[in-house]
Amino acid sequence: REWADYIWTNRNSTDDFVSLMVQSLEVAKRSLMDTTAKLSVLLKANVVDAGAKGFVLFLEGIIEFIRTGNLRKLFSIKNESVDVRFSDADIDHDSFTFRFCTEALIRGNNIDKNKLRAIAQEYGDSTVIAGSKSMMRFHIHTDKPQELLAKLRDFGTLTYQKADDMQKQYEIAHHRKWPIALVTDSSCDLSPEILDQYQVHVVPMNLFFGDNHYLDKVTIHPEQFYRLLQLEDTHPTSAQPNDKTFENLFSHLSSHYDSVIALHLPQGLSGTFRNAVKSAQKISQEFDKKITVIDSKNLSGGLGLLVLKAAQSIAEGHTHAEVVEMITKTIPKTQLFASVKTLKYLVRGGRLSPAKGAIAKLLNLTPVITLDGEGQVVKMENAFSHDANMQKALQKARNMVDKAGIWNYIVMHAYSEKKAQWFSNQMEIISGKKPVAILDISPVLGVHVGPGTVAMAMITMV
Repeated sequence: REWADYIWTNRNSTDDFVSLMVQSLEVAKRSLMDTTAKLSVLLKANVVDAGAKGFVLFLEGIIEFIRTGNLRKLFSIKNESVDVRFSDADIDHDSFTFRFCTEALIRGNNIDKNKLRAIAQEYGDSTVIAGSKSMMRFHIHTDKPQELLAKLRDFGTLTYQKADDMQKQYEIAHHRKWPIALVTDSSCDLSPEILDQYQVHVVPMNLFFGDNHYLDKVTIHPEQFYRLLQLEDTHPTSAQPNDKTFENLFSHLSSHYDSVIALHLPQGLSGTFRNAVKSAQKISQEFDKKITVIDSKNLSGGLGLLVLKAAQSIAEGHTHAEVVEMITKTIPKTQLFASVKTLKYLVRGGRLSPAKGAIAKLLNLTPVITLDGEGQVVKMENAFSHDANMQKALQKARNMVDKAGIWNYIVMHAYSEKKAQWFSNQMEIISGKKPVAILDISPVLGVHVGPGTVAMAMITMV
């Protein structure tokens, strides 16, 4: 109000709009400092009002953009104009009540805002609901966006979703562990614990059940996805993150890290890699930071193992160039085997022609699939049963371990935990190692392989 009053009062005193804005900023700063004394809780903690602080930063950004015309430059500005002091005894800035800042756009008929609000109260706080009975915008802070959005679907079609990881954002700004940021996409199968341990930044792929939009592994988890896959009449589709998504992430990371390394699924399977490369080139020039995007030629656990190896190398203190060189040499040593229970999902997802699918079904064949040197899906073996497929995959793995040794391996499954555990037990006998993890296959890959699939990825020593 005080800033707006100043603008209104002095609107006729000058013809120079920029000059008026600059002068008004000083008024806003003084008003900001005065907020400490206006609320007892602020006075006790000796801090300014957060919303007012945000507004002042907003004004500073506008003025800086008017002066320079370079929006990206704003990310690197270190603002020292306001002295904000925190009382650690009163406020714990390292704790989060809820982790994900979640938004959704719901379209439907006669949406009941009160019922929507009642459900939201069960899942988090900072709830904002606005709109009409035919379209409602929803905002909440929650730890379980996937469970909440599953319930919101009862109100209509979820045409837009967003879930920002506030904990990860805070860690980037205040507790980064290493100078190199590591990025991947959600086709990478690694446990959340490993991803958090190494501060790996994951870009979610998009999933669609009809007009309903989801973010892979964020607003829909594997168990929900495979349940819907069997219940829904409409086969889901997937879509890569757009270049704007990568621009925003690379900009944010470049303002806090010395460089960025990104590993993604093969460019022959998705446009994700191309969008990442395009965005990396743009942001690298604007921030003068090195951003290297690598086509992993792998997905699922194969991509997961490469990300883990890169993360460990970064943690050991290797340079950007050393990590990139190591990963480039490791890609050919990475192998993925997947025993598919049924071919219908490969046909629906466009990875297998209907004619070949019909012939295989007629002959009662199910394949073991893998990736070739360019990251393309190819058939390795055929068998007359899923169990026989798994035996063939194990024999392939045994031959590779005997010949080249093994650095590590990971086991994945699509709604088939018991068979995955059996496979893992056999691999432990073969390799003498326990797996990095036994995980659900990412939903964005489950679109194509379907429930019942069991897979294993490994990196050999040579």
